[in-house]
Amino acid sequence: MKSQLQREINQRKYEIDEVLKISKAQSATDICFLVDCTCSMKKYIVATKTQIHQLTDTIIQLYAIKPRLAFIGYRDTDTDPEQLDFTDDVDTFYIFLEKLKMTSGHDRCGLEIVPKLSWSNPNRVLIHICDAPCHGQDYHTFTKSRHDKYPKGDPKNRELSKLLLNIKRSKIIYCSIQLNKSVKKMFEEFIFIYGTIFEIHVNDPNTLMKHISKQTSSIIMNSIELTMSSFRTSNLPLKSYTLLKKMPDWNAIEVHAVHTTEIVQPQAMDDIFRPLLFGQGSARMKIARNPFEQGSLRFVFCGQLSNDDFDLVDVVFKEFASSDPKMNVLEVYREQLEIQVIAQFLADKFNTDLSHLLEKANIHKYSTVLQAFSHWTYHITAGRYMVVDLQGAKTDNAYILTDPAIHCDDILRFKHTRTNLGVKGMDRFFNTHVCSEICARLELPTEKSQLLSKIKTNAYESFGYADLLETVDQMDEATSKFEIMYLETEHQQDNTTSF
Repeated sequence: MKSQLQREINQRKYEIDEVLKISKAQSATDICFLVDCTCSMKKYIVATKTQIHQLTDTIIQLYAIKPRLAFIGYRDTDTDPEQLDFTDDVDTFYIFLEKLKMTSGHDRCGLEIVPKLSWSNPNRVLIHICDAPCHGQDYHTFTKSRHDKYPKGDPKNRELSKLLLNIKRSKIIYCSIQLNKSVKKMFEEFIFIYGTIFEIHVNDPNTLMKHISKQTSSIIMNSIELTMSSFRTSNLPLKSYTLLKKMPDWNAIEVHAVHTTEIVQPQAMDDIFRPLLFGQGSARMKIARNPFEQGSLRFVFCGQLSNDDFDLVDVVFKEFASSDPKMNVLEVYREQLEIQVIAQFLADKFNTDLSHLLEKANIHKYSTVLQAFSHWTYHITAGRYMVVDLQGAKTDNAYILTDPAIHCDDILRFKHTRTNLGVKGMDRFFNTHVCSEICARLELPTEKSQLLSKIKTNAYESFGYADLLETVDQMDEATSKFEIMYLETEHQQDNTTSF
């Protein structure tokens, strides 16, 4: 019996280490600077050169991996772009910029060079810095010919759509730094073809790398979270369902008599540290034939449910998306119920005990509140639990969350759902968490992660890392997958965590 327990512990340790290896590998990043190198850009080229260590040091300190850097400097059509292919040697990058010469003249974009570079890492980021548009009246609002000597467009007849789509095929995340309004129309045309282009707002060259570091870090964090979600679904294919957004015709759907598994709600903090109690019941239900939404882990179905002899009420049902037989058993669903209920218990306690402390705090920042909540759950449980992976949607006065995960100091708890990364998962959280105003109001102590040094903390402060959360907010809210009406129904019926 003891040897079997040890085998299970060793297996979970191995699985956790594998997840963290995947997380680190997903942090690897290629960053290419595409820069207008005419004379008007001198301050920003000098800033790129002198501040580049700030960018690389930040990524190394946050993610323990060195980024690769490349540079493309473009001028006019009669001058070939200057380029440096990817290197992880910051000194090589610096020396290249040191030798770079700025010239007067009109501008053109060096887009044709971008996909020809040796992109190889999972995160591929293009930083386009410019203060003038490319040739062609479609890309600017200039009325005098002296502003554009090729008003009909590129004299070499290169098609912009082909150039941009070649970049898109390389799975490159395009970011722009638009130094004045003259380039606004150009990027509007680019977006029409390329899709999303993230704009980084920079008003002072002295803060150039601070803003680029924020955007790059948010891209890396988002990439890691997507990879972690994919890991939880296993490598087997997903179930084959067709999404159907419209409400079903309930009159045409059969009522099923079903057995239900019900969880006994915890009444005190002590209750959540031991396995929760389950009961059995019966009900009647209807479920739509097709899901209306798909998350990274589950399909979501419209449904109706009735306990005893009450009328059917609208609910949502969730089913694991993975076709892995190990995921589609009652034990896994019971674990999910436990995680939901424990997270709900902690969220309710957070709301009841601490909401008055947050009344004057700056809580409009989505990620700031959620990170503070994760920190608080670690503190209030004395390091036993940490609620993480907080996704969902923001309403006017609340955050409605779905599918939280819990890291637990007992790595064998919640082992079937593969989301409990134990103490190492908690360390991973604190490795990038910087306490905000909300943490201060909650009087949360600064946790010294085993992986976090004073040097790194100082680096966060000089980088202004807390500001990164604003960028993450925009990405989180833009990619929220569940509609509020369905989330509110789920909150009423399915123990969805909210605060």
